[in-house]
Amino acid sequence: MAGIVVNKVADRINCKSLSGNFFPEDHIKSLMFKLVKQDGNFVYKGAWGDIHPTFGVNVSDIAGRRLQDIFSEEVVRQKLPFYEKCWEGEEVKYSGMLEQFSFLVFLVPVKDNGCVTEISGTVMDITNLKKNEDKLFNSEKLALVGQLAAGIAHEIRNPLTSLMGFTKILLELNKDQQLTGQYLGIMQSELERIRNIVNEYMQLAKPQIVAGEWESVCLELLIRDVLRLEETQALMKSIEFDVHIEAGMPPIRGKANKLKQVFINLIQNAIESMERGTIKITLSRYQEEMVKVSIADKGCGIPEEKLSNLFTPFYTTKANGTGLGLSVCKKIIDDHQGRIEIRSMENGGTIASVMLPIQHDNEQS
Repeated sequence: MAGIVVNKVADRINCKSLSGNFFPEDHIKSLMFKLVKQDGNFVYKGAWGDIHPTFGVNVSDIAGRRLQDIFSEEVVRQKLPFYEKCWEGEEVKYSGMLEQFSFLVFLVPVKDNGCVTEISGTVMDITNLKKNEDKLFNSEKLALVGQLAAGIAHEIRNPLTSLMGFTKILLELNKDQQLTGQYLGIMQSELERIRNIVNEYMQLAKPQIVAGEWESVCLELLIRDVLRLEETQALMKSIEFDVHIEAGMPPIRGKANKLKQVFINLIQNAIESMERGTIKITLSRYQEEMVKVSIADKGCGIPEEKLSNLFTPFYTTKANGTGLGLSVCKKIIDDHQGRIEIRSMENGGTIASVMLPIQHDNEQS
């Protein structure tokens, strides 16, 4: 169970927000409660409002129960300093997580003749607000990266193209000279790697796809095209593709070349994670209005603590990675109003899933 942590949401919100319209109504649920201290224990006098299922208790049943009757020992230990501080006469606010539930808590001491007689508390469910804040933070970070990328990439791209062209000519002229050919081969390989990095930067700098640029895309054909491109690399590592495509798959609306880039990246990641074996690719309907592409490998997997950072720009689990590949993939899928998810277990393989909305008849190009 996750502990309680003070974070930036609490730092930015003051008690005046309770009476205002700071939170959109559909993003917030609140619970009010009162506590007293008896025999050294904090005991609930009562609670009113919505209580999250995570707590495992109904509002009507909370009166007379101690803090430790509701929460685990670890959570009680983390909460107590805040409650003790409030019992000493100070207003307290803190935020944290319990399972997948993000909350913000305000504690106000109620005094009688200068002595605290009870604590009045308010718990606010800020789960959606926190998710939106994280999305905004990553969006702003990507925008900044994009501006930086545009300048760097344009300066590098032209001389890089010239260097690659001349290196290729020299390689052809000197292919019979073993040592020279070896060195030129290394140079060409490194220049190719630089070009790939520049191309990833350029993707971050490109604007969002607009509706007028969209087209009808057959994902089955697109996936098969990608697999033909990756077939040689897979064969070199004794890797096979096991493809399952549901019959009668509807088209989607988007940009084929952008989506191809996503699936090339995901399949290359799968190939790089394995020495041999099978990669399973599945295309099927997902819910009523979407299709789903899943790419499952049996590679080295990703440690659980690293999964939440996979789409963060410049974060990489590879020794020579740029940390931009999955960020670019997420940006492209977001532009298509879709979702991308990565599930993995260390030494247990990885499943990358992409969900995309289907094209309706009135959206035909």
